[in-house]
Amino acid sequence: LPRLQTWVVAALILGFIFLSLLVHLLAHLAVARAFGCEIPDRIPVYLIADSAQVWMAASGAGREVISAIAGPLGQGLLAALAYALWNLQLGPFIDTITSFLVFFNLGVMALNLTPAFPFDGGRLVRAAVWRLLGLPGLATRLALNLGFAITGALIVWGIVLIVQQDRFSLGTGIATFILAALVLISLARGRGWRWDRLERITRLSLRAIVIRVFLVVLLLLPLAALTFGLIPMNNGLEAPGFAVSVEPMVQLPEEYRYPSTGSFVLTTVISHAPILAGEWVYTYLDTSVRLKSQDQIVPPDKTIQSVADENYQELLRSETAAVIIGLRLAGYPVDIEYDGASIVSVLSRSPAAKVLQIGDIITGINGKSVMSPSDLTSHLEVQKQGVVLELQVERDGKTLEVNVLAMEPVQPGESVRIGISVVQHNTGLNLPFPVEIIPQKVRGGPSAGLMFALGVYNLVTSQDLTGGRKIAGTGTIDLNGEVGTIGGIRQKVVTAERSGAVYFLSPPGNYSDALTIAKHITVIQVATAQEAIDFLQGLSPLGND
Repeated sequence: LPRLQTWVVAALILGFIFLSLLVHLLAHLAVARAFGCEIPDRIPVYLIADSAQVWMAASGAGREVISAIAGPLGQGLLAALAYALWNLQLGPFIDTITSFLVFFNLGVMALNLTPAFPFDGGRLVRAAVWRLLGLPGLATRLALNLGFAITGALIVWGIVLIVQQDRFSLGTGIATFILAALVLISLARGRGWRWDRLERITRLSLRAIVIRVFLVVLLLLPLAALTFGLIPMNNGLEAPGFAVSVEPMVQLPEEYRYPSTGSFVLTTVISHAPILAGEWVYTYLDTSVRLKSQDQIVPPDKTIQSVADENYQELLRSETAAVIIGLRLAGYPVDIEYDGASIVSVLSRSPAAKVLQIGDIITGINGKSVMSPSDLTSHLEVQKQGVVLELQVERDGKTLEVNVLAMEPVQPGESVRIGISVVQHNTGLNLPFPVEIIPQKVRGGPSAGLMFALGVYNLVTSQDLTGGRKIAGTGTIDLNGEVGTIGGIRQKVVTAERSGAVYFLSPPGNYSDALTIAKHITVIQVATAQEAIDFLQGLSPLGND
């Protein structure tokens, strides 16, 4: 997003955070009024828990359950609404806000179901013990003490996270301490967690008491499991993501567009770090989800933001290459003018990190022009170690001259380095007609290149390559039409199978791994986009197989 839109999105997200918490509180308020409960004149809004916890309890255990669950239910509905809006893919501005609201509301909903005060789950504890044992006063004290116990456990776990000294240990540890502090403040504020009514003593046999205590524990176990699932862990993971049809993403004039009876599907991988304990447990239940170290998700010399920037730039390049290859293979002429080497990553410990940025275009070095990455490599081969390189760089439409100290070679005898990764940049792209790919539900990486290219080719040619089938696949694409190796192949094959695809097109470098995970889908190895087209053209129409 442009800088102004980024700040607008941030402001809107803060506004929606307040609105979400307000909806939570208003849900409690509506139920309390419906039940005729006493409500304070002034009602504050808090970041965690809410003031509804110190209101007078409902007149019965059943009403107490409804009163307690109203807030989390309200946020669950907000999360569902946000997901529905995100699923429409209305644009990056709205998608960013709605995706945040999905996770924020689900997270706050789950947090408030913690079976202890100051959360709504504390009222559920009281309601369960009230209904089954007739001891709401005891249950109130129990839920309050559980809150202090959870606070202590959070502090201990925060120390454990930091001691582990993983990539994000300090961040997860501090976040855990902050949560513990917020819970403790809420507990200190909650003077209303006292039972101020007479308790009716219900005489029960020992057998009845044991059975009812067992039922209470059984009712509260899911809430305890949900609470455990929210504990931060110093791990990362890769999981199957979305299967998305390519055709709606390709924008071109209708007079050049041919109908498709089937669809090409690109598959994504969800990878992130750190994770929660619930995700950690799930990796042992679903073999397609794999635990990763945090450094495997975010390399040591990069940040989360720099990885996101690189992935986004790779996605843009894959779209351009896919349009070029798709049109060329369909017989349309495409002219390209090369004009520099575009920076896709900068080594954080290199001298270049102080003066170069991702997205900069190197057009010259020491007074000599750079039209391609190979030009840059050739110029570096004749430089001596320790030399200061004079680079001509284009940034945001402006030409800059920067000096960078050359780094030592990786191996003796090799050329000096700048400490960057570059790809071919071009501004002169002459298409026979406008073609644009607007990605949906994918925000980075080059692995959609093959499927983008096939989608473009299929839409501008009269023969329908899909034959009415759902065809999935993955692989990078270069300007020669060659298909490159990608990461997360196992997760992508699983995603394709779950989407109902019948074939999965795989790069040669991933083929063996794709075969090992495939159960119902047929994996086809393709080294070039042309090989993929030849295979699909050889298939008989659906129904004649």
